[in-house]
Amino acid sequence: MTPIENRLKELAAAYGQRLHNEGKVAAAELPNARRLQDAAQAECHAALRAAGNADADTPAQEMVRQAEKDFDEAKLTLGKLELARDHGVNAILRAQEYTPAHDNRGYACPECWVKENLSVGLEWATKVGAVTSYVCQACHFGFSFSSKGVAGSE
Repeated sequence: MTPIENRLKELAAAYGQRLHNEGKVAAAELPNARRLQDAAQAECHAALRAAGNADADTPAQEMVRQAEKDFDEAKLTLGKLELARDHGVNAILRAQEYTPAHDNRGYACPECWVKENLSVGLEWATKVGAVTSYVCQACHFGFSFSSKGVAGSE
């Protein structure tokens, strides 16, 4: 592999690890989110029982609406955490599978591959001295490489 390809592999691994770490944080928050969802659901059921046959504009009905809103928010939070956890697991796997070559014509964007499982080519942007820059056609993330392939990403 060329120095640029090695650097792209390193960038993919680092990005995959970052997303994986975010997923681990989300996974650690899941038990608390589940408890909050269960509590909101219990509150919703209690408000419904208390409201019984009350008219639509009574305080009991307002309690039901608020409890339902709290339950929906708890479900949404739980769903986001589960999605972040799963995305982190998948990202670390995709980072390990990343191959810098894109259609035998150039390099594939490590960000798009790790995050979205998309093989998108990097376009040559500039060359200033010994530093060559590329930009992803999809996410517009920039990558700069010295003649030894050790420059960073932008």
